[in-house]
Amino acid sequence: MRLRGRTTGLEQLDISGLIGQYAHGNEPSHHMVYLYNYVGQPWKTQSRVRQIMDQFYKAEPDGLIGNEDCGQMSAWYVLSAAGFYPVTPGSKVYAIGSPLFPEVRFNLENGRSFLIKAAGVSNRNVYVQSATLNGKPYNKSFLLHDDLMAGGELIFQIGPRPNPRWGTGPGNEPVSRIVGPKIVPVPVIKALGQTFRDRCEVGLVGLEQQATLHYTTDGSEPDSKSLKFTQPFVVTSDTAVKALAITPDGRRSQVATAKFHRIPHDWKISLQSEYSSQYTGGGDFALIDGIRGIANWSGGGWQGYRNKDVVAVVDLGSVQRVSKIGAGFLQDIGSWIWMPRRVEIELSVDGKTFSPAVTIPNEVSDQEEGVVIRDFVKTISPQNARYVRIRAVNFKEWIFVDEVVIQ
Repeated sequence: MRLRGRTTGLEQLDISGLIGQYAHGNEPSHHMVYLYNYVGQPWKTQSRVRQIMDQFYKAEPDGLIGNEDCGQMSAWYVLSAAGFYPVTPGSKVYAIGSPLFPEVRFNLENGRSFLIKAAGVSNRNVYVQSATLNGKPYNKSFLLHDDLMAGGELIFQIGPRPNPRWGTGPGNEPVSRIVGPKIVPVPVIKALGQTFRDRCEVGLVGLEQQATLHYTTDGSEPDSKSLKFTQPFVVTSDTAVKALAITPDGRRSQVATAKFHRIPHDWKISLQSEYSSQYTGGGDFALIDGIRGIANWSGGGWQGYRNKDVVAVVDLGSVQRVSKIGAGFLQDIGSWIWMPRRVEIELSVDGKTFSPAVTIPNEVSDQEEGVVIRDFVKTISPQNARYVRIRAVNFKEWIFVDEVVIQ
């Protein structure tokens, strides 16, 4: 029987294979069940590893949890079934779990072989009782890469109940640490948002209690001579705030940077299509905030709409002469994002009666590879308008839009 659960917030398809809040379908979490070894409770790792192998990997149409990104879902299973897993890629330490097979042999590139045996292993017998490496008692809950490459034989005795004495105690538990000077945490730059209309209050929060915070607002790099933060300050124009923390003994954090943008108008926007909760672009005003999305569309600057047209009405606040209109779009067919079929723009003085102003066709091939950014913008004969309605007609799957252009 599969374990199931509900999550809230972003709709992430990889949040599957749930055990509490652990999602085995989300590959970056794969090391977590092995962390019990690091705190002297390896039997909990053994239990969870077998639970995952038994319940989340099946010979059925939906037998693989999550998304098989470059083979990681299967790689976790293969290594775990053998009895160990690299918690830290690049490290020479493998955390030991619960072997699934009575015998696994690795034929190594150096011509040697490493044999892992699990005596007594079964559906009920999942806990390591004892182990020997090349005939000698082995009480470590981890395996060194050098020992594996040297070849030999690792034999586990497996039983139905945990043995809390095996794999525990100093020297028997894997250790993870950063050797060197203590890292000074980067300060947090806090504000209500990245954009503002009149003024924006900015604060700094330091995570190192004894450190002092210094900042600049002119784009220069802060140092000990820069302004010392004592209370929130206000910015009223486009500003790049940079900050760092300095400890009494002179250690410094990396520099934190936050850019704040003053919206140059008092426009309002009414979105008549609902954007994806995963790709908000910054919220309801993202299309008129003056900040353009960049080629890295996953960075949060683009507003995404799936399987629907994008329809938005911009209120300019008063009747104005409009001579240039449109919006920017992004295409990345490898990520199922396409340009719209066309962009239709209408103008209105009263917000009730709209007249067609221009239709802009798509001229980007739906087969073009890579990230393409294109402005669907046209110059028109100047017309009076207070309201501008833009409709981007969906081609298929995703439309990414930012920003509305009106002059």
